[in-house]
Amino acid sequence: MTALPPPSPLRLHHMVWLALIVAGTVSGCLWLAFHPQGVLVFFVDQRLYLLDLARQFPFEAMLAYMVFYFLYVSIGIPASFFITILGGFLFDWRLAILLSISAATLGGSCLVLIVRHGFQTLARQWIGPRFHRLADGFNRDAVSYLLFMRLMPVFPFWVVNLVVAVMNVPLRIFIPATFVGMSPAASAAALIGSGLDAALIRPTEQLLACRTAGQTPCDVLIQWHDLAQPSFLTASVIMGSLAIVPPLWRYAARIFSTKRPD
Repeated sequence: MTALPPPSPLRLHHMVWLALIVAGTVSGCLWLAFHPQGVLVFFVDQRLYLLDLARQFPFEAMLAYMVFYFLYVSIGIPASFFITILGGFLFDWRLAILLSISAATLGGSCLVLIVRHGFQTLARQWIGPRFHRLADGFNRDAVSYLLFMRLMPVFPFWVVNLVVAVMNVPLRIFIPATFVGMSPAASAAALIGSGLDAALIRPTEQLLACRTAGQTPCDVLIQWHDLAQPSFLTASVIMGSLAIVPPLWRYAARIFSTKRPD
């Protein structure tokens, strides 16, 4: 019987992180399910705690957020969109966009350098047959192709970083293309976080009034009009616009190829 080849260290790395994320998610859901104050009260409490820290220590909060984002991206964990939502929840959405894009660009650059100088062969094997198609695109126009991959919601952030590392794209191209290409999706995520914060304002006031009156246990309710936040609508428009870019791109590519002289 032929022995199966051992899994690559790169794949084992992501399998371990995936197992940790799944275990943490399941544990968190179970804890929230049995929490005596209820899920919404828990989130309201955390909102008060986190916002209070961000107001008392604004510089430290921004630095901690950027360091956390940088480390998360630099070791290749795929969850940057949700961290940007957290930024929009904690800070002004415009500041959250700047912080998240800056940290993601720095973390992505770090990951590119790590893979390029230590795991390039393993990354090339993981990409497999897709390498040749991607190579053609980067050889034609590295700037446009990288910007396209950043804008497309179908290309995960960490996958693009691996491709850039394998293709030896210079950082002078990677950094500005990443900063610009991430802007639409980061704007949508930050607006979602800002909308979540606004949606919890009335439940927060309700919880504080209940505790001030000395009532126990306190419970809160979120209503539909709490979720009617303009930032949610704006984020939906941005994400919808990004979703229609791939078919428009393919259509434009077909038109261009038919008009191009032999």
